[in-house]
Amino acid sequence: MLNEIVQKNIEYRKKQHISFSEYYIYKQCPFRWYLQYYLDIKEPSNEFLVFGSSMHEAIEEILKDSSKKDKTTEILKEKIKKNSNPAMANSFFGKNMVKDGAQILKILDFYKRFRGIDIAGIEDDIYLPLTEIDGITIFFKGFIDFLGQYQEEDKYIVLDWKSALKQWNLEKKVGEIAFPIIYEKLQSNSELSRGEFESLRAKIFFGQTALYQHFVSEKYGIELEKIDVEYCTLIRQPADVKEYRINITPEFREWILEDVKKVATEIYTFKENSFLPKVKLERNLKKYCDYCFFKKDICNDSCEQVINKEEVLEKIKQKAE
Repeated sequence: MLNEIVQKNIEYRKKQHISFSEYYIYKQCPFRWYLQYYLDIKEPSNEFLVFGSSMHEAIEEILKDSSKKDKTTEILKEKIKKNSNPAMANSFFGKNMVKDGAQILKILDFYKRFRGIDIAGIEDDIYLPLTEIDGITIFFKGFIDFLGQYQEEDKYIVLDWKSALKQWNLEKKVGEIAFPIIYEKLQSNSELSRGEFESLRAKIFFGQTALYQHFVSEKYGIELEKIDVEYCTLIRQPADVKEYRINITPEFREWILEDVKKVATEIYTFKENSFLPKVKLERNLKKYCDYCFFKKDICNDSCEQVINKEEVLEKIKQKAE
C-alpha cells in the first residue's frame, strides 16, 4: 500500500499546476485534499453535480452554435445522460433536471440578456505561471466559462455560471465582516477572531473571480480595471437567473493570489511521511464536515489537529476490499 502511495506522490508532483478548485478544497480541509488529490479517491457523482455539469455543457454548446438555442430540452437530456447513467437520466430526478434546466435556460435567454457583448471566449483555458518551487514552475490552471467584449466601450466581462438550488443569501455568502478590517489584521500578523476567520473563509469563494480577472489580464494584456467579473447563478427552485457583479479590490486580489501561492508551496512540498493537519477544532466551519463524503467511511468525526495516517490507510484498504 505504501508503495502505491509513494507512486501517487510522484505522479502528483509531475502535474505542476493548481486550480482554484484544488486550492478551495485544501482551504476547507487539508485532509480532504489529501484524499481527493493525493490519493485520487473521487467522491461519487450526485444530482447536483450532474445538473451543474450538464447546464455548463449545454450553455457552452448553445453559445458555440446559436441555431441550437431552441433545442435546450434535447441538449439537456443528452448532457444529463452523458454525465450520469441511463437509470438516473430516466428517473424522477433526471426528468426534473431536464425540466428545471430548460426553464432556466429560457429565462437566461443569453442572446437577449447579454446583447451588446461579443463572445471573445467560451471555456477559455488559463495555464499561466503562478510561482516557482525548488526550481519548478507551478502554473495556475482554469477555464473561463465566458469571456465577452463590450461593443460600445473598451471593456471586457468574465462570466462564471453557477448552478444553485435556491437563490443566494448574498449577505451570508460574503461574510459579515468587511475585508479591509480582516486585511489589516492579516498584514500585521494579528490573530483573527472567529467572526473574522469565518468571514474570510466566506470571501475565499469569491477568490475565483479575482484570480480569473488577474490571469485574463495577464493572458491578453488587458488592464485590470477594464475587466468586469460576474457570477450568473442558475437557480432551480423556483427557476430563475440572478447576476452578481463582483467588486474586486486590489487588496483582496493581492491576498488571494499570494494565498494560492502559499497553498501551492505547501502541497508541492508535502512529504508522504508527514502527518497531515485537519481543520483545527476552534477554526472548523462545521458545514464542511457535514457535507463531506469522507466523513463516515474514512475520516473520524472529530477535527483533531492531525490524522493518524496508518488508521486512514487501513480504512481505505478495507473500503477497497
